[in-house]
Amino acid sequence: MLRTDGLIYAQQTNIALSHCTGDWAFYIQADEVVHEDDLPNFQESMHRHLGNPAVEALPFKAKTFEYVYDSHVLEHTEDPEAACKELMRIARAGYIETPSPFYEQGYNYPNPDRGWSFHRWFVYVGEGDTLIFEPKTSHTIDEFCHCRHAQIIKRIYQSGGDLIRIHRVLPRECNYTVLRWVDRYKFVMKNKTGDRTGC
Repeated sequence: MLRTDGLIYAQQTNIALSHCTGDWAFYIQADEVVHEDDLPNFQESMHRHLGNPAVEALPFKAKTFEYVYDSHVLEHTEDPEAACKELMRIARAGYIETPSPFYEQGYNYPNPDRGWSFHRWFVYVGEGDTLIFEPKTSHTIDEFCHCRHAQIIKRIYQSGGDLIRIHRVLPRECNYTVLRWVDRYKFVMKNKTGDRTGC
């Protein structure tokens, strides 16, 4: 979350989204642009896939973009494997960012329903810069990996710390999973839950 003049942008986005009606929300942020000539392609694709809840396809030709910026998207998707393949199909390079498992685990701690209810996955980078997707469940929300950062964060959470207040003082790698890639990147879907091998 970014704070400016007392506003928390993620919360403002959620407020805007809560007022959307209809079948689709076409959301672009202030730093994003869609050319008006491309709008009919988006509309046609949305109508074509209206009944498909698992759309993981973008209406662009292969390698259309030099760079794709994927921020806080992959933790929502029903099919991360298809989404990752699609990102690599449409772009030559990119940036991926998601909340880290620790941030997810600490948001609204110690409530049992903490984290963001609409996030389906813990996402973290493992060995060899492999992006790892692990299902987020009511059981995995309580599991912390054994790395130094996880244990520090766990102690902070257990001591009654509030992530909203301490978010800004934590190292960035405690809050976000980040992967920069060129051409391709490796990813793994973990079907079983358990100790995380990376952060």
